[in-house]
Amino acid sequence: MPFLWSTVAGDGQLYGNRDKGSEGDVTNRYHFSYPGYSEILTGIADDERLVSNDKLLNPNRTILEWLNGMPAYKGKVEAFGSWDVFPYIVNEERAGVPVNAGFEAYEGDTKRVAILNELQEQVPSPWDTVRLDAFTMGYAREALKREKLNFVYIALGETDDFAHDGHYDQYAMAAHRSDKAIADLWAWLQLDPRYAGRTSLIITTDHGRGSESLETWKHHGRFPYTKEDGTTAVSEFAGDGEIWMAFLGPDTPARGEVAGETVTLNQVAPTAAALMGLTFEDSHEVLAHGEVIEAAVRK
Repeated sequence: MPFLWSTVAGDGQLYGNRDKGSEGDVTNRYHFSYPGYSEILTGIADDERLVSNDKLLNPNRTILEWLNGMPAYKGKVEAFGSWDVFPYIVNEERAGVPVNAGFEAYEGDTKRVAILNELQEQVPSPWDTVRLDAFTMGYAREALKREKLNFVYIALGETDDFAHDGHYDQYAMAAHRSDKAIADLWAWLQLDPRYAGRTSLIITTDHGRGSESLETWKHHGRFPYTKEDGTTAVSEFAGDGEIWMAFLGPDTPARGEVAGETVTLNQVAPTAAALMGLTFEDSHEVLAHGEVIEAAVRK
């Protein structure tokens, strides 16, 4: 991941190297995708209602929905995901935020969009619920080109699925492609006067992976199961709650790889809002969202 370790490490901030005392953790109890992505976007861990990866409409309001409810940002917020559950995580219809995910074609009138739509129908994915990331990033890039957007969420998926399949080589190559795609996006943003010098980038992951062996590395998540004696236990994979986080942009001081500081996944949404000069307001009646990572926001 040369972009992460050169540009971001040089001009931004990296959190999550536990060898340097920088810990990144999820706060939800389940350590798998829907709860993790919802935590990123809502700033809360709703452990009572978000208990699976099923296609259930998120009862909580994401930062996308919150922004889209403001006159200054309405119609300037979009989401793109490789996993086909994202329309439910964002609660697309209620939020009024366009979400292009899974194998959905993108509505656009450019030649590149037409090519991507055609290829998406022709190029097989290894998985039935996750498309290849090139389409997700390609559609997001076209949306950013079409008009000035204020907030774009892009969720790539290949690393997780190749890992579940046990293909470490494909996992490593997918991480390299993701890094290159983000680098290309960042370089383009610096050339477009609508975004140059006024755009912040936050990169993170929805969960970690098991860290004890190759077999546990393939897995993550805490799921109840019935043992041979009829009792119930919970599967656990050590390390799967560990995440990392990166910040880059004109409003983030350059600190490089941070040591001795802890961040949690529920801090992403509040920090994203702070980078936009806003104070995130959570709509949940019971759970409080995470705090802003103050060191990532220039005063």
